[in-house]
Amino acid sequence: MTHLLAPTISGSVRSEYSITIAAPVEKVWNVLTDVQKYNEWCVHRKKPLPTSQQVLVQGSSILVGMQLSPTLDPAVKPQDAVELIISVDPANRRWAYRSHSTGPIFRAERSFAVSPIDERTTLFEMRDVIGGVVGRAAGWWLGGKMTLIQEEMAKALKKRVESVS
Repeated sequence: MTHLLAPTISGSVRSEYSITIAAPVEKVWNVLTDVQKYNEWCVHRKKPLPTSQQVLVQGSSILVGMQLSPTLDPAVKPQDAVELIISVDPANRRWAYRSHSTGPIFRAERSFAVSPIDERTTLFEMRDVIGGVVGRAAGWWLGGKMTLIQEEMAKALKKRVESVS
């Protein structure tokens, strides 16, 4: 059973990844929602966000790094993309964003959730859904790399949380 929000879009490409983190759920949530510091640990965010995009607020926009090339090569820099925050649910420790487009050409959505396993262990989950004509092509082009990209982000989050006192 997942604690992720139900997707708000349909898509032919869907990938989910989860990892256990040796830290209390609040600590994981605090790092996951501190988007201004993603550049300190996230493989797809190499620079701080502009001041106007530092807070997770439903209905606002956020600048994210999108890996348009199917590679984890650190020499390949992510492209900036402005996405719409569609949900921030602190009580259930989950949030999600999607592309501004939800039409037949392209649509994408990413969601996150953290839930306690016990007092000192947390489950982190993420899901990507990509749809539309271009979305199907992107899914074919990315192949299995989508899960690898999720795995890299999850491992980076785990490392960051477990190393922060």
